[in-house]
Order: sequence, then C-alpha cells, then structure tokens
Amino acid sequence: MKQTILLLVILAFSAACKPPKGNEKPAYVVVLSMDGFRWDYTSRTSTPAFDELAADGVKAEYMVPSFPTKTFPNHYTLATGLYPGEHGIVANSFYNDSLKKSYSLGNRAAVQDADFYGGEPIWVTAEKYGIKAATCFWPGSEAPIKGVRPSYWLKYDGSLTYQSRLDTVVYWLTLPYSQRPHLVMFYVDEPDHTAHSFGPDSKEVTEEISSLDNYLAAVQKKLFSLDIADSIDFILLSDHGMAKVNMDKSYDLSQLLPAAWVVHQSTSNPLALIDPAPGFADSIVATLNKVKGIRAWLKKDVPAKYHYNSHPAIPGVVALADSSYTLYWKKYTLAADHGYDPDTNSDMRTIFYAKGSDFKKDFINKPFSNRMIYPLITKLLGIPTEKSLEALKNEHVEVTK
Repeated sequence: MKQTILLLVILAFSAACKPPKGNEKPAYVVVLSMDGFRWDYTSRTSTPAFDELAADGVKAEYMVPSFPTKTFPNHYTLATGLYPGEHGIVANSFYNDSLKKSYSLGNRAAVQDADFYGGEPIWVTAEKYGIKAATCFWPGSEAPIKGVRPSYWLKYDGSLTYQSRLDTVVYWLTLPYSQRPHLVMFYVDEPDHTAHSFGPDSKEVTEEISSLDNYLAAVQKKLFSLDIADSIDFILLSDHGMAKVNMDKSYDLSQLLPAAWVVHQSTSNPLALIDPAPGFADSIVATLNKVKGIRAWLKKDVPAKYHYNSHPAIPGVVALADSSYTLYWKKYTLAADHGYDPDTNSDMRTIFYAKGSDFKKDFINKPFSNRMIYPLITKLLGIPTEKSLEALKNEHVEVTK
C-alpha cells in the first residue's frame, strides 16, 4: 500500500514538472531591455549577434518611445500600453499632488508604492489569467500593483552582474513545469550609463555596444539551448535613445524664475515640471516662452500629441527644451541625455528585435509605438488584452506569423 501511494506521488510530481502533451504548445515570452540603446547604434560597429537575431527573426526599422523619453516612464509604458501621462509615472522624479508624495527612481519606498502606478502591467495581466511571471529589475515590478506582484521578482541591485541576471532568468525557466514562469522580463542599464557619461558618439559607447553584442550572443545561446527552446519567443528592446547635450545652449531655470513663483519643481533635462505658487502660473509660462529653445505651457495647454495634460501627477506648468537645448535647476553635468520630443528628435528612437516560433523570419517591420508591446505580449501568451487597450492589437505591428 505504501509503495502504491509513493508511486502515485512520484507520478503526480513528474506530471507537474512536464508541459502538457498533445497540440497545446505552452508559450514562453522572454523580454530583455537594454537601457538607452539608440536605434542606429548597430551601424556604429560590428554587431554579429544583433544581425543574427534580425536574420533569424524580426526587427523594426525603429521603435518610437513615448513622451517624455525617460527610463521609468517608458519601461512602464512598455509594460502597460499606456502613455506616461495616462499611467502616472510621468517622469523619473516627480511630485504627485493628489497623493502628497514624491516619486524618484532612487527612492526605494516610492518605487515599491503601488499608489503611484496606474494601468495594468503585463505581469499583472498574466498572473490574473493564471500565468506565472518573473521580473529582474523591470521598473514598476517591485510594487504590488492592483495587489499583485509577479510570482518571482527582485529588488533592484545595480551590482548584480549581467551574467548573474541571465543565470537567474535561466534558473526560472528550468524550474519544474508547475513552478515555471511563462513571462520573464529582465533589464540591463547599458548603454545608457556610458552614453550619459561620455556622449553617444564616444569610443566608450562603441565599446559598450560591442560588449552588449557579446552579451546578446550569450543570452541567445543560453535561451535557445534549453529544453523549451522551441516554445520561447524572445524580444529585445529598449526604452529610448540618446542625444548629445549642448551646454552652450543651456539654461538654469533657478536663474530665470523667482523662487517666490515656484512651490515645487522636478527638473530633469529637457523636462521641467513646475508647481506654481498661486497666481504665478501665467507669469512662469510667459517668462519661459521668451527664452529661445524653451517651450512652456499651462497643464491644460500641453499639446495633445504628448498625451500629457490630465494626470494629477502633472503639475500646473510643463516646460520642455528643444532638441539642441538643455535646461536644468542649479546643477547639470551629463554629456548626453534623453527626454526630448520623440516626434522631432530622431535620436530618441530605439530598437525592437524578436525571435521565436511565433515570429516571422528575416522580416523588417515599419516603425511603431512602444505602446504596442503590451498587446503583442498578450497575443503571444494567448491571454486577453486589457479592455481599454484592445484597439492597439497589431496596429502597425505585423511581426508575428
């Protein structure tokens, strides 16, 4: 009797460790983001791994980030399909007056505070439909959004090597079937960091591109050597591009605006979010609009194309530097930056590559918005797209078979 029970337990565990048989093919979607990888970087040097990925799968001519073209806003747009002005992560740092709280990518408590995050990120959608998700440092995934976190997630630790991040992904994908995530998203902070320090045209960035090409080769080798390789859809993308900063055309807003006019400001070139003192909003807008290279609006007047004039995290005045200008508050030291208008500054464009059984082969797609990533992943996973985003399905994205 004991032997029979033991045999049944072993058989049950063995079944739980294996994928279902028959015609059902479980999809595994693995997404890698390389922060700040500009759309034209692969033309700078030899990139055999990128070239191989494009030949074996699909790429876009370029992907268009959302405004403002900053890291946290766009990573959360990639995850939700919403513009930053809709989902509430409106900048890397900002003050949400309705919450009476400040958000900053370096503030661990804020990053893990679900109150800041609107919309439904893809890992929440997946978990809602019974699909386990795993995230390694993806912005937004540390917070219990709608009360849900991915089944597996890590607090950001910049000291964790890229190899260790890949090893973690592979570990997740080799868990017993019943524990294994079918959506895995991971992040590396280059070439953004190097470009900020040395500029996008520097030899240091060229070297970093080569290093990332080697990393991509290692990622593909690991993923497509797994037993589940035939079921993996791999996506490589980024959040934004990078532009050289011109300090000869720079403005310190603290020298342009009297302190009495400003209650609070969050300035990160080229964007300034200004909470005006009562009665001074019009004065701030008028003053900044007299400065060559700066455009400023009352919140209600921000151009519709930015989708940036309704969320309570956006204050009364929004100012934006033109592409060849720089604005800051008291101090600025970067050699290059992003955040500029994605429609007028081609340096903000970024990448999209993908490979797997659900993708076409050796196919180049027309440019498309990064908002399309959320419905693309729901399609790959075979789950419904969040109702408000159904209109986005496959809009200008023809990368799947």
